[in-house]
Amino acid sequence: MSISLDGAREKSLGSSHLVVECVTAVWTYRYSNGYTIQLCGPLTAHLVLSPSSTNVAQGSQPSFSMKFEHLQFDANVHHKLIQVDAIVGPKIGRSPLIQTYTPGMNGMGSQPDRTQDRIHYERSSIPGEPVNAFGIPQATMRCLEVCVHSRLPLVDDCSRSPAPTS
Repeated sequence: MSISLDGAREKSLGSSHLVVECVTAVWTYRYSNGYTIQLCGPLTAHLVLSPSSTNVAQGSQPSFSMKFEHLQFDANVHHKLIQVDAIVGPKIGRSPLIQTYTPGMNGMGSQPDRTQDRIHYERSSIPGEPVNAFGIPQATMRCLEVCVHSRLPLVDDCSRSPAPTS
């Protein structure tokens, strides 16, 4: 999994609070069956400066780390990509390269627009898609539906006391 922030902007909201915003973020998931899913949309992250939990020797400077206080990503479109190696079936050849000419400003033909050739497969198959129409894995969608219908919080507050262990 990776997150790409193209054109991200940082804002300081004090000495220990930073906001990172990006309107064109891409959250990428790579699956073992050959699929790559890219969720695209705006991302906002609030980061806070927090003292490290390691013991600091007396007289030395305390160490700090940045921690996510809030992360919001709103995917408004997703792309499904598949690796060529994930396509199973015999190749039956290539189609010929098709050349078309795009008209120039004066109506005369300009440089040829070369369409890439295509590889054709006979009786091929590809793996099943790991996500639904919203770009979300089905197991995650079921969890969201259970939370909505039973009115459970999506994320439990981590600052509460830990659950009893058996």
